[in-house]
Amino acid sequence: MPIHYGTGRMTSPIKTLSLAALLMLSGSRAHAQDRIEASLGVWSPHADIVVASDGGGLSGTSIDLRQDAGLTDGHFPAAALALRVAARHKVRFEYLPIVYESSAMLTRDVTFTGVTYPRGAAIGSTFDWKSYAAGYEYDFLVKPRWAAGLIIEVRQTDIQERLSSASATQVRRTRVPVPVVGGTVRVDPAEHFSLSVELTGFKVPNSADRHYGGHYADLKVLGTIHVTSHVGAQAGYRLVDIGHLGELDSATLTLRGVYFGAVVRR
Repeated sequence: MPIHYGTGRMTSPIKTLSLAALLMLSGSRAHAQDRIEASLGVWSPHADIVVASDGGGLSGTSIDLRQDAGLTDGHFPAAALALRVAARHKVRFEYLPIVYESSAMLTRDVTFTGVTYPRGAAIGSTFDWKSYAAGYEYDFLVKPRWAAGLIIEVRQTDIQERLSSASATQVRRTRVPVPVVGGTVRVDPAEHFSLSVELTGFKVPNSADRHYGGHYADLKVLGTIHVTSHVGAQAGYRLVDIGHLGELDSATLTLRGVYFGAVVRR
């Protein structure tokens, strides 16, 4: 079964973040050191994704995109920008695009947005998830070799699911702004090495009639080797766990895997 997926193609928002960072980094040297931090990398997560969508008076099947639709893991770009606006205050931006495209032969009947795809049908599926984040970080503890901070963000999640066969093509799109809170801890155990751990999240309990609810959690563990005072190489691990329950659709999404990238500071 042929599988195609995003493998580091730099999309327009990533280009915009990168260009903005380069312009600011090339600016006047009068700014304080580390006023700007820009990073660009590749995330290679293992994905577990289950979606369901009702329609036409029919309940949607919980479709496991790995088992039912042939999803395989891929490699995706991630871009981030942080601007230090005061000694302990930062504004932060991130863009993370994830696209899985796959094809498979169904081994059972599945119903999606009111259309039933029978066992034995050849299907193609697309799961397109784009995440945009803008937020604020306040470092309430700053010590010579470590710091701790509070993070508040608004993360816009834009998810589009598409299922197609020779007889039908159905699409469901969900856009949800998610306010998240959390914290970060950074330590410098050696002169040219730093380690950071960041956890943010949000939860809405499921309603009594189970028509609304969800959660969002994002964990990052990142080590940075400082090649120079302004350039570093990064490696680490990231876990994103999302659960969405709506009146007509639901989804669970867990992505976990290694990250490699580069960071530039000025």
